[in-house]
Parts: sequence; C-alpha cells; structure tokens
Amino acid sequence: MQETKHTVGQIHNGIRQLDQAVKTQAQMDLLQPSTQDAMQKLLVEYQQILQTFLQNQQEELITSYLLKIREQTAQVLQRLPILPKTTPTQTQQEESLADKIANLRTEGKSWSAIAQMFNIDSIPTASGKGKWHGSSVKKYWERNG
Repeated sequence: MQETKHTVGQIHNGIRQLDQAVKTQAQMDLLQPSTQDAMQKLLVEYQQILQTFLQNQQEELITSYLLKIREQTAQVLQRLPILPKTTPTQTQQEESLADKIANLRTEGKSWSAIAQMFNIDSIPTASGKGKWHGSSVKKYWERNG
C-alpha cells in the first residue's frame, strides 16, 4: 500500500513538472509547435497511465477489503452460539402466554396487574401494537386459555 502511494505520488509529480515546463516554455515561446504537441501528447499519455494504474489499484483494494470483510464475518459467525434449528411456533408461544396468564391468575394477580407485568417485560400484544390493558389480557386468555 505504501509503495502504491509512493508510485502514484511520483507519477503525479512527474505530470505536474511536465505540465509546468510546457506552460513555462509556451509562455517564453521557446518551443516549436511540434515540440509543444509532443509534450502535450506525453502529458496525456502520463495521465492515462496514472488513471489506469489508479483503477487497477482501486480494484485490488476493493477486493482486499471485501476479503477482509468476509474473513471477519466468518470469525464473528464462528463465535455466535448455535441456535436451535426450530423456533417455537406462534401456537406454542400463545399457549405459553395463556399458561402464564392462568398461572398468574392462580397466584391471585388481577387482569390489570398481569397487563402491567406484560408491559414491563415488553411482551407484545396479540396484534403486536399498543400495550396491554387488563381487558385485553382477559380477552386474550378467554380466546386462548
């Protein structure tokens, strides 16, 4: 990478020096038109070489970065815990929530107290919107309990 910056810097400095020399000579009218044309062509050629070089370096850098990202992603994935292959179905979740309501009611909790607990625990409502109220807990339990 350091070599690339050095090489690009050298090419860029060479182009600037040639450009400055052409401008200086043109101002002094020391160069013949054919010499000016040759210098101009040389400058254009240097610019094209520099652009090609930078494009190649850019592609190499992007490829290098993508490979690093791929390696880092693989390392992160290796560190993740293995999750169970099956997740609880919505029916199982509803059953467990209905069971939870039944257990809390058995413990003497009111519908409002259960709703408050569900809201604190961030348990989503049946619709997935809003928050739990005593009446919504009761209706949920009546449908699923």
